[in-house]
Order: sequence, then C-alpha cells, then structure tokens
Amino acid sequence: MTSAGRGGFLEKLNAYLVQTGQPGAGKFRLPTEAEWERAARAGTRTRFSFGDATAGDDACGANADADPYAWWCGNDTPDGIKAVGTKKANPFGLLDMNGNAWELVEDWYGDYLAGSQTDPAGPKTGTYRVVRGGGWGGNLSYCRSAQRNGSLPADTGNAMGFRLARSY
Repeated sequence: MTSAGRGGFLEKLNAYLVQTGQPGAGKFRLPTEAEWERAARAGTRTRFSFGDATAGDDACGANADADPYAWWCGNDTPDGIKAVGTKKANPFGLLDMNGNAWELVEDWYGDYLAGSQTDPAGPKTGTYRVVRGGGWGGNLSYCRSAQRNGSLPADTGNAMGFRLARSY
C-alpha cells in the first residue's frame, strides 16, 4: 500500500481536487502515528482525552467515564461501527478518536526507539501498518490514546477505518 491509502482513494481524491481547483488540492494524506496520537490526546496526559476512565471496567464491562466518548465492547449494542458524532468530541473537537474503528495511519509498525522523541517517524518499510484508536468490538483498554497495533495494509475488517490529515 502506498502512503495514499487503501485502493488509491487518496490519490483519486487529491487528483479530483486538483482538477476542480478546490481548496486542499493535492494535500490530503494519512496522519503519521505521532500526529494521530497528538490529535487523540488533545493536550491531555491521561489514558484518554476525557480522563483515565476509572469509573468502571477496562475490558467489556460498563464504564460511566468512557461511555459518553467511546464505542467499545462494553457499550456497543448492536455490534458494528457507528455513525460519526454519536459520542462527545475530545477537547480539540475531534470525534471518535477512541473506540468505534481502528484507524490506519501512515507509519509502518515497529518498535519505538529508546529515549524521549518528538514526532518520531516509523520504519521506512514493513509488513504491517500502525492502527490506532481501538474498535467497537475490543476492550476499553485497547481504545486508550497510547494504544497501537499493527494491521496488514489490505485488511478491510469491519472495525477498520482511517481519517485524513492535510498538509499545508
């Protein structure tokens, strides 16, 4: 998969915007893993942008702190990805950063380098892409802002998605 996303969607979107002279033409892409986490944390240092979610279960049970903000196996009835905007936004105004769908990012999956880093870049190549955010069918702990996983680039499971970033 190229950095442009699944099935060439981003190449097609950017080409269309260029052809039609629309704002953002040629500038849309997947966010890096560091960009995604910054957006999910929204200036916070807790497990989630809405706090540490200690008012309940961290697996598939009820959690009163998380329920207004995230979809996970503890509150997902019926099963499946939900429409964006059915839960509260984070402090940056972003929706569904925790839970609902795992989100594909630009970086290849690999171990973090030792030591403190600012905006680290992932490996140049790999087998798996990083996915962030957790999905509707997983434990709440998988939805925390720092949680990461790897996914084959062609995986189109029923809990996979992506969001766009825009370069300036």
